[in-house]
Amino acid sequence: MVEKLSIRHFTKDEDVLKALSGMYSMFALNKLGPAASGVPINFLEASLMWQPAGRLRRRIAGSPNPPYPTWSWAGWTGPVTYPFYRIENLDLQPVVQWYLYMLISNDATSRYVFADMTGLVAEPIVSTKRTNWSLQPPELLSPLAFGNRTIPKLALVKQPLSSTAAILDHTILLCHTRIYTVPVKRILGPELPTRAGLCYFSAIDGESNTIGEFKLETGTLQTLIGTEQPVVAEVLPIANVDFSSRALKDLLWLSRHSRIGQFSESFMELAEKDPNISIVLWIDRQDGLSRRVALGYITSSSLSRSAGRADWVILG
Repeated sequence: MVEKLSIRHFTKDEDVLKALSGMYSMFALNKLGPAASGVPINFLEASLMWQPAGRLRRRIAGSPNPPYPTWSWAGWTGPVTYPFYRIENLDLQPVVQWYLYMLISNDATSRYVFADMTGLVAEPIVSTKRTNWSLQPPELLSPLAFGNRTIPKLALVKQPLSSTAAILDHTILLCHTRIYTVPVKRILGPELPTRAGLCYFSAIDGESNTIGEFKLETGTLQTLIGTEQPVVAEVLPIANVDFSSRALKDLLWLSRHSRIGQFSESFMELAEKDPNISIVLWIDRQDGLSRRVALGYITSSSLSRSAGRADWVILG
């Protein structure tokens, strides 16, 4: 559904979520929780694992609202795809506790308040483990604020969600976890013939050995980072997955023997040798706000050998 919707054109960019309102209402009625900026809350990690399938541009919401977040497929216009297809075959192990904030606006002010999901977080209906949502706001000494004054503050206020809530338009994810900085280099070679604008970056260790990869779209790099070629990436691990499972072995085979091109040849060789993989988000921080640059895969063993650092991440 999302893959088909991502290539549709709307008179107003903000209408993209209205097109899925029926499906989101079904989630709410079945107590599966609302969708935060187009991402179902009870399958957050799996839903964050979209990738570009062609050229993208930022989706602009109607003024005075901010754009949809970079971590949601709804934040971009252009084709996207989910490389793992059916999540019921994916034994995904979440590793982050999330806090959800939603935008509350009136004539005078706008601010993000903590979304209290007590009673709305359901057990998953597939093997993937449940997203770990905090039901209490973080204990912070003072309200978090972005450096840019045009972006509303995160307020230390709880807003209970209705059991019939279906769509939370403008939301921000917050977590306190370990962040890693890894060297990256672009994999040189011709673009895939049916995937204009896409490129791969390898994550490498101190000895220039490949430890993972990112697949992203060149316009995203220019929008979020600029025209200079990045040499390091700040990564946020969100889940672990075993590439030695039958479903993922089949996916690697399909990627190798078809034109789908979900993974580079070097990464497929790596995953076959070291199948315990961390799903990560490449993030870029500006004015205290982190933005999703790309989804990536890095061997869990390489991250375990890295020190990393514990930090708050405000993902918008």
